[in-house]
Amino acid sequence: MSPQRGSSVDDNNKTTHSLGCYLKGYRLGTTSSSDHGSTHISYSMVFTPKVERQAIIDAIRRRQTYGGTDNVVVEFWANGKFQGSEFEAKDKVELKLKAVGTSRIKQVQFIRNNAVLRTETPGKEQVDLTFTDALPQPGLNWYYARVLQEDGEVAWSSPVWVVAGGN
Repeated sequence: MSPQRGSSVDDNNKTTHSLGCYLKGYRLGTTSSSDHGSTHISYSMVFTPKVERQAIIDAIRRRQTYGGTDNVVVEFWANGKFQGSEFEAKDKVELKLKAVGTSRIKQVQFIRNNAVLRTETPGKEQVDLTFTDALPQPGLNWYYARVLQEDGEVAWSSPVWVVAGGN
């Protein structure tokens, strides 16, 4: 059976490891990796200011990572804070996604607490999208974006954790 791309629930309705960790309150950056039998179906990317060992480690610790099944570029922010961040928001949460695909981007989903808030269908290789969650749930929320290309390849940003109703 092939893996179900772009889902947090497998075919047997069991939560995946990352979703289970998020539900338990863990703060993890998103990465993707394949096993020895599949050599070209995953990429883990790290945003770092320098290509130096310590800078890469620091970026991973800040969760400034994302994963995908192809070499898609994904940048995700919430209220101007980059993926991996944690902060408080008094009211609205503005989500921003920039993505460059290796083929046309069929669908972009903005997700809060593993529920899809909005789906866009841009149909082009580069996107720059914004969506505002005008009614975030009180307390801790985690937001991320999922990018699905027309060729079936997918990428996920790392989440941004937001405490709504904060000062």
